[in-house]
Amino acid sequence: MLQKITQFIAQISIDEGDIDIPTNVDPDSGSIDTLLTLMFSVMGGIALLVIIIAGMQFVLSRGDAEKAAKARRTIIYAAVGLVIAVMAFTIVSFVVGSV
Repeated sequence: MLQKITQFIAQISIDEGDIDIPTNVDPDSGSIDTLLTLMFSVMGGIALLVIIIAGMQFVLSRGDAEKAAKARRTIIYAAVGLVIAVMAFTIVSFVVGSV
């Protein structure tokens, strides 16, 4: 089996003209940075919206322990999601900025 694989690899020949690699890529175009900024902004906005809705559910639970606990868990999960989105945005901004 190994011999067949090595024979197959030996038969393959790739010339430099066969591969079309772009050589004029502009790293300062900012399209990826803009896309990621938009994506993380939407994620943060959704997390804040979920926190607001869960806060209203918590207030409107009217003393029902189960509803209050569910709203509390939702707030915690949304806050964790917001923190993750902010950390991801910070890391991506640092990496894209240092390129």
